Formats: sequence, structure tokens, C-alpha cells
Amino acid sequence: MINTIEELIAQCKNKIEIVGSLYELALFFNKRNDSVVLEYKGVELSASAQLNKWNLMGGVMYMDAKVNDAQDKSINGTRINGLSKWNGVLGVEYAADDKFSALGRVLYNGSATIKNETLSVPSYCTLDMGVKYKTKLSNTPVTLSAMCYNVTGKDYWITSGNTTILSNPRTVMLSAEFDL
Repeated sequence: MINTIEELIAQCKNKIEIVGSLYELALFFNKRNDSVVLEYKGVELSASAQLNKWNLMGGVMYMDAKVNDAQDKSINGTRINGLSKWNGVLGVEYAADDKFSALGRVLYNGSATIKNETLSVPSYCTLDMGVKYKTKLSNTPVTLSAMCYNVTGKDYWITSGNTTILSNPRTVMLSAEFDL
């Protein structure tokens, strides 16, 4: 049982290195000790660039997450339930002018395992698209947005620990942001 903040901090070890301004490179190592030792090791690279009216952004992450020193020795060395090794995102935004912009984004989540590697959940890729329009209503600045998530309407499984849930269907969201 953890009784003080110092004991809590001692349980977590993190090291992150970030390099550059148009891109980030993060190396991480996290070791968590509860009834088992969970080790997360990985690297993440993200980049962004602006070319005239285009904003480009993307990132990829590799994570090696393993269970160690568990009381149940049969799960030592297995992947942590529900975590994929590879994830990625690629996005583009086009700003036609100061008032109107459109964006698209592709998200990738690699395959994962659950139930201590006895079941496999396949990878998936989704496409999101949206538009924003800035205007004024009675001299109040307003940003109107329309966003469509999972444009293709593809079904896929989402993992969290040992739990899997079916993805959301194609979802359209409308919003208005008032700058009061």
C-alpha cells in the first residue's frame, strides 16, 4: 500500500526526451509496480509543417509493453492487455481564408491482445473529416464546426485492458463556439 507521495513517485520512473520544433521525438520508459511490474518502453515521433494554406501533421508511436514479476508466472513476458505496439495519425488542414477551413485525419491503431495473449484484436484505420467557418452574430465572434468521425462507417473493436467494445458508427457532430 502506498502511504505518501514519495512512495507513489518512487513507483513510477519516466524518462522523456524531446528534440526539435517542427518535429518531436520522445523516448520513454515507465515502470509501474503494483502486484506485478508493468514495463512500457517506446518511441514516438511527431511532425508538423505549414505550407501556404496547408497544415500537415502526423505521428507514429511504437510501444513495447510487457508484464514482469507477476505472481502468476505464466503471464510474465506477455504484452499488457489491450495495448497495441503501433499507432499512427496523419492529418491535413486546408485554410481557404481566415474564415473557412477543412480538415481530414487518418488514425491507425495496431492489433492488440487481451486475456494475457489468448485473444487477438485486429488493427483498424479510421478516416475523419470536417469543416470550420468563422463569422459574427450580433458582433460576437462565432466558429461553426461540422465534423464526421469514422467517415467510412467501418466497424472495429476498441480494447481497454481486457475489455473490447464495438466502435462508434459514422458520427456527425455540429458545434458553435462563441467568443464572449
